[in-house]
Amino acid sequence: STGKYLAKLNYSHRPGLSNSYKSALHDIEVCDTSADATKSLIYKKVKIIVEHAYHNTRFYKEYYDMCNFDIEQLNGFEDIQKIPFVTKSILKEFDIKDISCVQPGRSLSNTGGSTGLPFYFYTSPEVFGHEWAHIHTIWKDLDFHSRDLKLNFAGRSSIKDFVDYDLLRHSLL
Repeated sequence: STGKYLAKLNYSHRPGLSNSYKSALHDIEVCDTSADATKSLIYKKVKIIVEHAYHNTRFYKEYYDMCNFDIEQLNGFEDIQKIPFVTKSILKEFDIKDISCVQPGRSLSNTGGSTGLPFYFYTSPEVFGHEWAHIHTIWKDLDFHSRDLKLNFAGRSSIKDFVDYDLLRHSLL
């Protein structure tokens, strides 16, 4: 019953999610206005990410320098194509501490390992609000709401009794 009440609390007001959720909703609205607004937003976000990666991780500093990529070359949307391409196999050559930066609240994540070799990386707490904003935007078109009970299927699980209830997401697992 607690989950029913928590489900009524809009994600824009949930502790730990609200800021990134509202920011992502704003970005979605901007992208709905025009192609130029979308390109501008994408450029600004990519520029921030590239600068952050270059200045805060050993891998990106070394990789960009090795590829003769100067982050000052990013002056507009069209310049995004100048960013050196990175693959999982390239990243796997480095220790996780070299492809990451320390951030409060980060959590260890991984790819599913469908190739037999999972790839581990850190995610910041902001990813959850961002992800849910996009999911809820898609659901809105289907007349489904975050307060509705969901059924969640996952590949691997630690569920003990065939079905568990996830209080935070108002979901049956």
